[in-house]
Amino acid sequence: MTEQNQPNWVEQHKSIIILASIAFWTMLIVVVVIGHTGSSSPSSAGSSPAPTAKYTASLADNCSMNYDPSCWGNIGDDVEVINPADLRIFAVVKNTGSAPGTPNCNIQAEDASYTYTGFDLVTDKSALQPGATSTFSDDITITKQGAQYVTQITIDCHNS
Repeated sequence: MTEQNQPNWVEQHKSIIILASIAFWTMLIVVVVIGHTGSSSPSSAGSSPAPTAKYTASLADNCSMNYDPSCWGNIGDDVEVINPADLRIFAVVKNTGSAPGTPNCNIQAEDASYTYTGFDLVTDKSALQPGATSTFSDDITITKQGAQYVTQITIDCHNS
């Protein structure tokens, strides 16, 4: 073969050059996008975090969230069985944060084997100021009419 009939190096490696170019430009775009979204603006550098509302919840008389015969099960207790399928709880939520907020509280009630379970979501009607408390009651339907078997309650509150 003469030198004129031989394909030049660029022609022989055309597909590799195209793939390398695509990979280079893709990586460049990714680096630019990640670098742009990951950077902080000068105005936010060193600033303190925004005030937020945070919550703690407990049963109304500070009874244990685990079965306590002294304040569970009877009418007037923090946790009372109102019929075979329903449990009523009396609870308190406190804003322990640095800003007002409206708490949403997820309530979970169950026995140790999770055979009898129930849940509900309670939302306060108005904003709770930092340090303030709000009391509420809620009726929770327990599966398999197992209200009398519930031994644990969890109340997890977050900002709405």
